[in-house]
Amino acid sequence: MNNRSPVIIPRKRLNLWSIFRDVGPEVENILSSAKLAHVGEGKGFVVTLEDDTYSYISDVNNGEVNVTRIPELSQFFVGSIFLALTDDGALYSWINDHPMRYGVLKCDEDVKNLGRIQPGTLDWSQPDLTTLLATPHLVGGALTEKKVQTVALSFRGRVMALTTGGEVYQWGERGPHGSPEPVLIAQQHFHRQAVISIACTDHISVAINFSGEVCTYGVLL
Repeated sequence: MNNRSPVIIPRKRLNLWSIFRDVGPEVENILSSAKLAHVGEGKGFVVTLEDDTYSYISDVNNGEVNVTRIPELSQFFVGSIFLALTDDGALYSWINDHPMRYGVLKCDEDVKNLGRIQPGTLDWSQPDLTTLLATPHLVGGALTEKKVQTVALSFRGRVMALTTGGEVYQWGERGPHGSPEPVLIAQQHFHRQAVISIACTDHISVAINFSGEVCTYGVLL
């Protein structure tokens, strides 16, 4: 049996990535206990010895690094956006890059996939835009007070959430309704039974109902 303690990543190894260089004292304290790190295209994640997870996103406008602690989670999903599901069934969403990296059009699509913001209501000049979009915030709307047990997320923007009660909610740029907020999918699409498993691509949603039947749909009117 291997009882070795986790090994802290040496600071000089973290310096191989620019996102971890020239950081302030608070961030330096986080990195001093990093046991896992993942970096790609101006963003990264760090897991500390205390099992805390932090998201790092580089601001393309001023070079600053925005660091956010991700809530205690049981599942983590990566696709067109990031989703984190906590042990008590709360779902958090945030975009996986700096809001202005690819321009407003790309961000408008990402915002619609978050499930918590109407795209047309954003002021792209507001200074706290990164905090609003690129840090974890609770998905509410129709999911308020619902406990989510799992999520399905496509690459370009179809998002499904399955609650502990067997209900399916969906939203996103390529969702069946194209809604920016969670919409309850009628049980008639699942032969009027509770759902036990979900999956999706950009163009189709799949669910398995309580009887084990596979139910699919694309666009719902």
